[in-house]
Amino acid sequence: MDYWGDNSVVIPQTATYNGIDFSVESIEFWLNNNPASWATSITIPQSIKNIGFDSFYNSNFTITDLIIEDSKEELDCTALQYINDCRIGQFARTRLKNLYLGRNLTYYKYFSYSAWTKFPPFEWVSYSKGGETGLGTAGLENVIIGKYVTDISHFSQFYNYKKLKTITLNCTTPPSLPEPLSSTFNNLQYISLQIIVPKGSLDVYKETYPWNQFLNISEKEVTAIENIENTYVLHSISNGSLRFTSPCDFCIYQMDGTLLYKGYSSYYKFPQKGMYIIKYLNGSYKIVI
Repeated sequence: MDYWGDNSVVIPQTATYNGIDFSVESIEFWLNNNPASWATSITIPQSIKNIGFDSFYNSNFTITDLIIEDSKEELDCTALQYINDCRIGQFARTRLKNLYLGRNLTYYKYFSYSAWTKFPPFEWVSYSKGGETGLGTAGLENVIIGKYVTDISHFSQFYNYKKLKTITLNCTTPPSLPEPLSSTFNNLQYISLQIIVPKGSLDVYKETYPWNQFLNISEKEVTAIENIENTYVLHSISNGSLRFTSPCDFCIYQMDGTLLYKGYSSYYKFPQKGMYIIKYLNGSYKIVI
């Protein structure tokens, strides 16, 4: 496991055991224990193919930032177990504010009472309350959709995300949304939400319902987050500042690809809290400030 920045966890793509390198392809029950009590940011790399039962279950979970790196392969997000008359989606217990979704998600491998069921990874249903649906991730503010994503129908309750501010889509083709499309978003979101699409694809989105209903939709250059290696040791990331062990050339990007800084130094003060990408000669980092 790699730990970077302030309570940030990057799941490695490989692990070495007895001198042999293995690919890390699954998360199994890992986050029920440490670092569930303190981690605020989790990065899931391309190598992960499956997230097992209960991996993200913790009633006091602290994750506010989730990065699922870009990949053409689907990520199997099996639902959590049937707990206290609730079927709980894989990420429904998190406290997400920022999400980077770089791949399509599947979530059909849930088994209960001899029946396979589909359950969205960001939601839960309480059957003791007559099928009441809830969102553990209702505090979500910013969503970035990767260029390989074609389906986001698992967000069946976008209209309930009261704090949602921006949706950035790196995919040039509008992804599939849940049916019925007319109830995916609410009227206030059509007025207030900022939608950002890749440069050159604005016309396509403006011809596609319901994206053509948004008043604040624009295009800009976007970048993908692909296979970022953590190969350079940072001296420290604390109190909103970055320090290298020695001066070097580096760039700092926001998660939507906007360049914040490019230069030669051993120190950088971040303008505000959030997720950033640092790129330099020896490697790259995703960090949360």
